[in-house]
Amino acid sequence: MPNYEKIPPRLEPKSYDAVRDLMVTQPAPYDPEYAVPVESSFSAVMAYLRLYDPDVFLFTHKSAIPIADSVRGYYEELGLAIPELGVVNTKEKDRTRELDFTNPHFILRRWDNISPNVIQREIKALRPVVDGKKVAVIDQLTATRGTLKRANVLVSKAGASAVILPYETNWYDEALDEDVNVADITSVHAEHMRKIGHTAAQFELPESWLTPFATQPPR
Repeated sequence: MPNYEKIPPRLEPKSYDAVRDLMVTQPAPYDPEYAVPVESSFSAVMAYLRLYDPDVFLFTHKSAIPIADSVRGYYEELGLAIPELGVVNTKEKDRTRELDFTNPHFILRRWDNISPNVIQREIKALRPVVDGKKVAVIDQLTATRGTLKRANVLVSKAGASAVILPYETNWYDEALDEDVNVADITSVHAEHMRKIGHTAAQFELPESWLTPFATQPPR
């Protein structure tokens, strides 16, 4: 499991340098239990994802959305076309009650009292974006991988040909709702996050960072 003794900094101007260091140069120790890199840097994660050439990047609502600008910057620096970007929401519309996707028949927790229509609406919204495509899902401040697991179910049900869930991350301590622009998949931190993407694309990764990635298939 990731190490939570050290809480990452909040995403705000006074912490920009710290967030940059975590995203660009943080080593990626390997965790055999999950067969994925844990506490990995954005540099290493992007190098891994590019092995599978995803058609679409989805960012979990809402905290991971600022990372979209880092992905834009990464591809810009490499002179490559930016894949399609989108958002996957694994929670009820009011963001207060999570859906339970652990049951294969989508039986919701009884105390949630949420209509299955909520799930179907999200799948319907995702289908035009992901149907028949390779999709990379990026989460932020991962704890139990529950959000990634639910996203995997939604994206798979929406028709993705492959879903890549490569890692846990703790690059910053969430992002304030008011700082995030869901419609445009960006945030008030866009300039800084884009620069992180530029720097990550230039960063020369030690070969040892990428060794675990080479043998791991997308999930």
